[in-house]
Amino acid sequence: MNHRVLIVGSSGYIGTNLVAFLNKLNIYEILCCAKTEKFINVSGCSKVFQIKDITLVDNWSEILKGVDVVVYLVGIAHIKLKRNRENLYDAVNYKSAIKLAKASELQNVKRFIYIS
Repeated sequence: MNHRVLIVGSSGYIGTNLVAFLNKLNIYEILCCAKTEKFINVSGCSKVFQIKDITLVDNWSEILKGVDVVVYLVGIAHIKLKRNRENLYDAVNYKSAIKLAKASELQNVKRFIYIS
C-alpha cells in the first residue's frame, strides 16, 4: 500500500463508488468516515469511523494519523432548507470542510480534495 486515503462521506453515492474504484486499484489503504451504523461495514474500507454529526467534530488528529490524502465528500444537496436551517447548510458544506482542511494541514496530510 502506497498511500492512506481518508474518504469523508464514504457512504454517499460518490463515496461508495470512489471506495470501490480505489479498492480495485489495490494500491491504497482506504479509511472511511460514515454517518450512520448502517454504513459502518462499507465494503473496501480497512477502517471505518462513525461520525454522526460532522459539525460537532473538533479533533481530527486521531483519524488523520498517517493519512496522505483526504477526500471530503460531505454535503447537503437536493433538499429544501427552511429559513432557520440555512446555518446547517453553511456548517456542513463550508465550515466543517474548512475545519478538516486545517486539521489536515496540521497533520501533514499531503493532499486535500474537496468535492461538492
